[in-house]
Order: sequence, then structure tokens, then C-alpha cells
Amino acid sequence: MHTIATGGGTICGVDSGGLLYAGPEGAGARPGPACYGLGGVRATTTDAQLALGRLRAGSYANGTLTLDRGLAEAAISRDVADPLGLSDKESANAIIRLVEQNIRHSVEKVSLERGLDPARFILVGAGGAGALHVAEVARRLGMKEAFVPRLAGVFCALGMCNADVRHDLLQSMGTLLKTEANAKMRAGFEDLEREATSMLIADGFDPDLMRFEKKVDLRYAGQQWPITLSTNSLDVDYLRQRFDEQHEKLYGSSQPGANIEIVNLRISATGLLPSLRISDQATPQRALAPIANRRPAVAGDGSGHVIDMPVLDGRELRAGHFFHGPAIIEEVTTTILIGPGDEVLVDNHGNYRIFIDNTRAGVSHV
Repeated sequence: MHTIATGGGTICGVDSGGLLYAGPEGAGARPGPACYGLGGVRATTTDAQLALGRLRAGSYANGTLTLDRGLAEAAISRDVADPLGLSDKESANAIIRLVEQNIRHSVEKVSLERGLDPARFILVGAGGAGALHVAEVARRLGMKEAFVPRLAGVFCALGMCNADVRHDLLQSMGTLLKTEANAKMRAGFEDLEREATSMLIADGFDPDLMRFEKKVDLRYAGQQWPITLSTNSLDVDYLRQRFDEQHEKLYGSSQPGANIEIVNLRISATGLLPSLRISDQATPQRALAPIANRRPAVAGDGSGHVIDMPVLDGRELRAGHFFHGPAIIEEVTTTILIGPGDEVLVDNHGNYRIFIDNTRAGVSHV
């Protein structure tokens, strides 16, 4: 997992060298961004979104939160615009460009640096703020599709409440991978599985709802860091071959015939919960008429051009609805920004598939 500061509460400003920064410090939920009016006074990415008109000023979350555009603009003016000699809109646009560049580099770090082309994947925009950036970042990465969960703002909570229960147990070994180690590994895994089974029974799971995954941490003798292999076989020759292959894949070298050390035995014990219900097959149909129109400044090429964007109420969008950007979708837990030329389809689960218009990569206006 690679973590960066690009959330809605990320604090932005100008450092002693005169350079714009975003994070790593955050405003948290309380006092939160300046626009919350809860005591926070420093400019954040949420304040920039509001100042650009990408977020709507006013009441959110059934009246529990109100965004004040005046407070957002005042914070950006003081913390960014005045030190840089820019307008409030230019400063807010610069913040969004920097944040989206940081997100792009983060995706590249976990893809390109591992030999994976991000253009072959789908970018998921979760969290309350992620959906405002996901289409533009996907475009800059050459991706063809982005995905926003319907409950993006509570994505982690949804996952936590519906994910299977898992216990990870470990037993140290510290012995060489040789034939005589087979019995020791077998006995170790039996001990771990008994302990894990007791834990899952205590959680309320019946045996038929339990799954176990065995793993071994291996390293060449004398190395510092092991490689973890998932395996159903404890055959020594098989494990040696798997380890040599994985070491070659990760580090570009291997040492066939060298001593291999078994560092740890691991077991992942999972208790299965019922799957989430999914909706029936939907019939494609055009989305309903927008509830409003807005002229936000859309970052992307640095110009901060203002364009007309219809605003759609996410609560009215159902599986099968589709439409083309530009558009803003106001969901209960997030706001989704759709660029010109992008196409949106609400899938059978009620989530948003965004098909990216890569013909305008790096351009944010028409």
C-alpha cells in the first residue's frame, strides 16, 4: 500500500521557498477544511474544489454539514493567492493540478515501477474526494475507464461491514528448507490451523464457512528480507522452485542450489459472510434531466477554463442510466466530476463506470 496526502482535508499552502505544497498535514474531520466553519482556518483541497465551483456551496449530509464558499476563498487568498501573487481561482486551480499530479505519480509508483502498464487497468475513485479527481487522473494515465462506487464516501466502512472475517497467525521456524523440515512444517501448520479454527468458532462461524490459506516466508540464507509464498504443497523441491522463480521475478536474479531458510509459517483463516445482494439486469436508458447547471472552473490543462456543466442528482440515477460529460453528479456521500466527452454508465450494482475520452488527454475544456 502506498499512501499520499490528497484527501479533502489535505492542507495546502506555500513553503518558505515559495513553492506550493499539498499535505502531508491534514485538517481532519474536525475542525476540518476552512469552508466547514467548524474552526479550521487553513486552506485545503476541499476549499479549492468549492472555490472553483466544482463543489456546491450549502447544506450536505442531510443538513449536518454546510460548505461556506466565502470561508474557502478567504483561506485560499491568505494561504496561497497572496504569497504567490495569483488570483483565488488561479490558486485553487493550481492546488487541484498539484493534487492530481501527486495522485498520478502515486499510481505510477505502484504500477510502472512494478512493470505494469496502468493503461491496462481501471482506476477506482473512492472516498469523499476521490471522485472529483478520478476521471482526470485516469485520462492522464492513458486509462480507458474509471470506476466510482455508489457509496464512495463510506467505501471503507462498507467494506469493513461486509468483508469476510480474517485472522492471520504466524509461527517462527528458522530452519533450512530441506527434506527433514517437511514434518516440522506440517506440524506447525496443524498447530496454526487448530488455533485459527478456535478463533473462528468463537466468532460464530461453522466449519463449512471457514477457509484456510497456508503461506511460508522464505529467503536465501544470509538475506535480510523474506518472500512470502502461498502454497498448498509442503514439498521441499516444489517450494524451492517456486521461491527461485519468485526471486528472479522480483529481483532479476536467483541462486539455484543455494541454502534457503524457512523464516515463518503463516496461515490466513477466513470466516465467510453472506455476499452483498446485487440488482437485476438493467435496461440501458438515458439519464433524467439535470437538476441544475453550474459553471465550474475545471482544472486539467492549467487554464482553469469555466464551462457549463449539468448537475445530476445521484439519488435519481438507476442501473442502466447512461449519459455523456461534461457533468457533475451529486451523490449522498461524494461528488463526481465528469469531463467533456467522457461517457458514464450506471452498472447493475448502481455504481458508476466512466469511459474516458483520451482524445483530449491533458485538456479540460471544449
